[in-house]
Amino acid sequence: MIFQNELDKSINKIACYYTSIAFYSAWKGYYWTARDLNMLWYQCVNKNYIDVNQCILNPQGVANVVGSKLIFKGKYYPDYVRKQNDYIISCFKLTREAEEAHFCVLDESGIYTKEHVLFDPWAGGSKTVAEGLCTSLRVFSKE
Repeated sequence: MIFQNELDKSINKIACYYTSIAFYSAWKGYYWTARDLNMLWYQCVNKNYIDVNQCILNPQGVANVVGSKLIFKGKYYPDYVRKQNDYIISCFKLTREAEEAHFCVLDESGIYTKEHVLFDPWAGGSKTVAEGLCTSLRVFSKE
């Protein structure tokens, strides 16, 4: 799997949510190159799935572009009860009030802590996950 810090310098600091969505394809056996993910990022921008501030506006559109056969269910708080077919991307922050966030994929335990991170898109692990807390979830349903 490609990590976000292997992508183009113009996007590699902010592509954690994007890379977490793309991870599902890799988990299912598809291998992306950094060049592929860079190209697909710009396709998402051109389709207005990602805005000029590099925020994902349409998670379903991004999932479709990167070939992740996921269905976006919505944004939830960490009291969400995980369903059997859920693919959960968590939003970690150093404090609940912090603006800066980092997204990563959680395992299937339904426990939303750093110990249950399946994939951190920042190679070597991010400080935000290591020292922060889960403040929200992006929930998708698997194919």
